[in-house]
Amino acid sequence: MNENSTPRPNQPTPGAGDRAATGADTLLDVLDEAAAHGYDVQQIARDEGAIECTACDQRRPATEFEVTRERRLEGASDAADLMLVLWTVCPSCSRRGVVTLGYGPNANEIDTAVLEQVDLTGADSSSPEQTGSKTD
Repeated sequence: MNENSTPRPNQPTPGAGDRAATGADTLLDVLDEAAAHGYDVQQIARDEGAIECTACDQRRPATEFEVTRERRLEGASDAADLMLVLWTVCPSCSRRGVVTLGYGPNANEIDTAVLEQVDLTGADSSSPEQTGSKTD
């Protein structure tokens, strides 16, 4: 698996240490950061590798969503609490939002199906503050 490939649930993620959210980043910090860059729509992982956009109520295959940024989080008290936050663009309405997925031991069947289909190849794994980039 190369650095840009999809993390597989229940397997260690190579390079995750340098791609994980750092410092005191919490899920709320990452969601606030995403919203500040215009990614303010909730997108939800659904059965069979689909993602539902709450802005347009459309459910589409994860392969159709553009992923512009990814942030990996570890639990503060338990490093095995692994979460992946994807900044995505809905293929139906073009609204920007986030989908949160468990990975590693936290991945359920729905998260696993989405992780197996989503393309992270073009996703930036750093925070906008680290790169000084604007994602809007």
